[in-house]
Amino acid sequence: RAHIFNDGNPAYNLGVGLRGLTGDRIYGANVYADYRKSKHGHYNQIGVGLETMGEIVDARINGYFGVGKRIGHAYNKGTYFSGHNLMYSYRKERSLSGVNAEIGFHIVQNGIAKLYGAVGPYYFKGESKHATGGQARLELDLTKYVTLEGIYSYDNLFKSRCQGQISLNLPFGKK
Repeated sequence: RAHIFNDGNPAYNLGVGLRGLTGDRIYGANVYADYRKSKHGHYNQIGVGLETMGEIVDARINGYFGVGKRIGHAYNKGTYFSGHNLMYSYRKERSLSGVNAEIGFHIVQNGIAKLYGAVGPYYFKGESKHATGGQARLELDLTKYVTLEGIYSYDNLFKSRCQGQISLNLPFGKK
């Protein structure tokens, strides 16, 4: 999967996974390599995950580990005078390692649309900062070709965040 963010910088996720059916549940494992370029650095991480999915309830847990350079260049946020002092403000970007978990429910499954909801905690830590919080998401499959998703998260570092996406799904072969 490739992305271009609002600031025009690229990112990608490349991974492999394995799923197997046991009774009425599916169990899976995956490994991903993630890359993101920003204005101030390039960041890489490895992600690993486990999941179990059923007709009504799903559960997932993922771990993320920074690889290579984890702190970007410090950059000037502003220079100003305060009294007789010249003040220099700067920021550092950094990649965070962490873990998240999720429990999800298939709320509506009919021939027209499918609605899925999920909630779970997360914890991410950098050099000197950490983010502890939770996330909720809703996914609506309008057709087998179009999916809408909305995500809300809140934590002590980034505070309240909302994001959404529209996916175009192109199935290969028969179901």
